[in-house]
Amino acid sequence: MSNKKYLFCEGEKGSLDIQLLNKLPFNSMTTEIIPMGGKYSAGAFKNGFITALDEENPKYILFRDRDYDMPFPNIARLSPSPFSPNTYMSYCATIENYLINPKILLDYLSSEQLNQKSNIHTLQEAKRFLDDIAQELRYYAAVRYAIGQTREGFEFAKGTTWTKGSGKLPQKLDEMYCKTKAISFIEKIKTDLLAYSNVYDSTKFEDNYQQAMALFNADFIANGKYLYAFHGKDIISSMIKQFEQRKIDFDKNQYYRFALKTFDYTQFADLVELLAILNKL
Repeated sequence: MSNKKYLFCEGEKGSLDIQLLNKLPFNSMTTEIIPMGGKYSAGAFKNGFITALDEENPKYILFRDRDYDMPFPNIARLSPSPFSPNTYMSYCATIENYLINPKILLDYLSSEQLNQKSNIHTLQEAKRFLDDIAQELRYYAAVRYAIGQTREGFEFAKGTTWTKGSGKLPQKLDEMYCKTKAISFIEKIKTDLLAYSNVYDSTKFEDNYQQAMALFNADFIANGKYLYAFHGKDIISSMIKQFEQRKIDFDKNQYYRFALKTFDYTQFADLVELLAILNKL
């Protein structure tokens, strides 16, 4: 029996997922990170890889973004997938979320001498900047969350946004626009997937939306929970938009490189849990 362990993750070789997971102190001699590309093809890729190994009881786990595919956990831990063995979903919505917080933002702006231009000089001002973004994203995040829960449990391939993907923000972020677009998106899915027309129910969507709005309340934002629950790519896109208004060219990749330099996985209970599971294989 081989002692080799495999950690499957989203992304491509050299992607942000790989870079962040390499910050975990696993034994690189016995553990290999295997990027699978997008999450929609992850299962097929993993199965093909495992079959090609031709090993008895290969040791592996699959780690993927929670996105809006599962409810936001009450505690900061991994969510085991009910659909696939040895698969765990992150507490954070996406890999980007691990690198977004007021301190990292303030430190980055200071390193680039952008405090004056950004009007962000203190940790409190950095928090207020991100909180304002969360408030603006609240309705869009709620409809994405509701879409995810409306089709929870049977089909992920249609995503949770009508835009061209996560990080591509809609034209408007007000409640009426986001709900109207979300319902149209659901109706289109019902047309495309007739077998699931009873599952994609607009009443169920409305119930899930109201639950999301109750969750994403003022305390939720004030306590910074959106930093884990809202889609990281959407937060980053909003940051870029806000900085453009302040005449700042915010390079997200440069920001990620900076954040990774001081990244501490022990600040995230789900990553500590991931390492423990991997070490026990």
